[in-house]
Amino acid sequence: MESVTSSLASAREIVTTLTVTAGLHRGAAVDLTDTVCRIGSQDTADVLLSDAGIAPEHLVLRFHGRQMAVEAVGGDIVINGRTVTQGTGLRSELPAELCCGGVTLTLSRPEAPAIMPTLPRLPPLSPRWRTSLNRGATMLALVATLGVLAVYEFIDVNQAGANIGGYPLRAKLDPQVLEGVSQMVADARPGPAEALRQHLADAGLASLSVTDHGAYLSVSGDYAANQVDAWHQTQRWFDQHFGSHQVLLNTARPRVAPARPDLKLQAVWLGTNPYVIDNRGKRLYPGAALASGWVISAIQPEQVLLRRGDDQFALTL
Repeated sequence: MESVTSSLASAREIVTTLTVTAGLHRGAAVDLTDTVCRIGSQDTADVLLSDAGIAPEHLVLRFHGRQMAVEAVGGDIVINGRTVTQGTGLRSELPAELCCGGVTLTLSRPEAPAIMPTLPRLPPLSPRWRTSLNRGATMLALVATLGVLAVYEFIDVNQAGANIGGYPLRAKLDPQVLEGVSQMVADARPGPAEALRQHLADAGLASLSVTDHGAYLSVSGDYAANQVDAWHQTQRWFDQHFGSHQVLLNTARPRVAPARPDLKLQAVWLGTNPYVIDNRGKRLYPGAALASGWVISAIQPEQVLLRRGDDQFALTL
């Protein structure tokens, strides 16, 4: 295999070069152009690795200048000999070596482009042309000097002095005023944690909680299964606005729908002291527990209610 599968191919400026030095894709290399890169074995990853020890979303890299923030999402990572346990993050400088799931990755800075392109050298001029150019330059300098003197004599001396010798005015602002304005702008702009909370509320994910740990933020809680796209869009929004200088650890998970109770009814008695008869012919009264942990909480004319923890299920009669 010649290259790692990546969705970051672009004509933009290269942030870093990722090279696989050990693992199934050994020898592959890819140029990363985004400031955020997700590495894992699932198809939605920015860099896809097929090694058995790689989780669907194993790690997230965020770049800012020569700094790099690493978030261990799906497993432990070793960066430059330091272990980053799952669910934590670490900042490091480039170049760096990452080891995870039996794969070794090397991240290096691209070479700085030359400031001035190399220009082709013109062929040397013949002695005849050099002599002509030297004479022409001397005559041009003499004519320009005489012209400036003539114009200066023609214009009034005071006016000439005002026009020629004048200096542009320079405005100087009070540093305290500048500092006050900067502080007002900073106070008016919400921080990463507050901005993330507001974005979660706008996306209908107010059930998720944001914790500011100082060096990084974490999001915990659960959300409905139909809100997966909204949560992924929120993560991408955060990476675009704050990912270059703020690490976000994700412990939020989609809410798992409760399994259907394993109760099969043969008959229901709704008289005094109601009960149900299951598929084994056993009578079950309110309060009876099933093997799956469900408990019959009530037997009503239209339904049988079962409860397990905070989950409740109704069997319609």
